Amino acid sequence: MSGSYAAIADYGESTIYVVNEEGLQGEITTGYELRTLCVSQQGTVGAVLDDGDVYWVYIYSVDGTEIAHARTTMEQSGYPIDLALSPNGKLLAISYLYLDVGTVSSTVAFYNLGEVGQNYADKYVSGYNYDEIVARIEFLSNSVAVAVSDGSIIFYEGSEKPQVTQMNLVNEDISAVYWGDDCVGLVFDSAGSDGKYLLRLYNTGGSKILETSFDLEYSDIQIDSGVITIYNDADCLVLTTDGKERYSGNLGGTVLFMSPTSRKYRYNVLLEDEFKVVELE
Repeated sequence: MSGSYAAIADYGESTIYVVNEEGLQGEITTGYELRTLCVSQQGTVGAVLDDGDVYWVYIYSVDGTEIAHARTTMEQSGYPIDLALSPNGKLLAISYLYLDVGTVSSTVAFYNLGEVGQNYADKYVSGYNYDEIVARIEFLSNSVAVAVSDGSIIFYEGSEKPQVTQMNLVNEDISAVYWGDDCVGLVFDSAGSDGKYLLRLYNTGGSKILETSFDLEYSDIQIDSGVITIYNDADCLVLTTDGKERYSGNLGGTVLFMSPTSRKYRYNVLLEDEFKVVELE
């Protein structure tokens, strides 16, 4: 999801549905098995497609028109394990996994799909190599991207040609990564006595702004507008990004999904047998 758009597909299938609040906006048939996808706030869709020993990266407009595509192999460029589009759809980031004589490494590549990219071969504007697996990458804005590896969190900045601005080493094993509108959260299995899990939050500049422990067995974490929502099918914990607890308790049913609205502390909550709007007091 990005902005008002969502791209929906089954892993291993070949159809992508693009929707917004007005309904179905596009149905894209890829021709190859889908492995990973992303969407921009404009409805532009990026997809990694499996064609046996060859992997394709395709960019589609909301109506399914092809904007760009690239052929990748493990021997040449590596295997694309994650990709992201900037909110405006101009920048594409891809993390490639590369295996050479038993050594695993990664390349994070940035492509400019706008006018600037026309001046570069294959629209490739910048790239960085790492001796570790960069498993996740995401744009927090049109000019800030974040990559997370098994040993670091890396921040890039630039609306045309992203450059590394901050790299923080991570010594613990990362359990999960969650993206916010202006920050990123890493979750670790806590080794201390304060809680079962540890949440560490970074802002867009790469600075750590919060480190807090919690015990809730979570199914999802939402970070939006200075509020952190941690929940499972029964319970919910709400914190501010400066670490203050706002709510802890039950939501009155089996929760399948909840998401924040434009009003602070008001949520859309999907239960097993109903949909409701909940506002915390």
